[in-house]
Amino acid sequence: MKVMISICGEDEQIPFLPEIKKLNAEVELGSYGLVGVQSKQAWIHRISVHRTVRSSFSGQIVLHGPFVGIEYAHFDHLIRRAVEKRIDMIFDAAVHLNAFRVVLHSGFTAEVDMFARQDI
Repeated sequence: MKVMISICGEDEQIPFLPEIKKLNAEVELGSYGLVGVQSKQAWIHRISVHRTVRSSFSGQIVLHGPFVGIEYAHFDHLIRRAVEKRIDMIFDAAVHLNAFRVVLHSGFTAEVDMFARQDI
């Protein structure tokens, strides 16, 4: 069984990467849900933070893609186009970070736990 440990990639988490590697675990990088989608600068910052993780971790990395408020098969063609762009962005990030996999959730609505989480 393969273990996957979810982190956001913040500075205080970097020292734990060697231990995660010793466990032969994967790292799942998040924060593309709420934090990374708030602005173009926020997205760029997420990629920058995750580049640091990639350079410090030689194991498998998984990206947790955006999901809050994302309806992948929305009826409205304009909304579908925006969702397609966001999905293209996460896959570009995956290629750039040499990610092993991208995790996406379908059917997630913001009402489910929007107010229970500060940082996804």
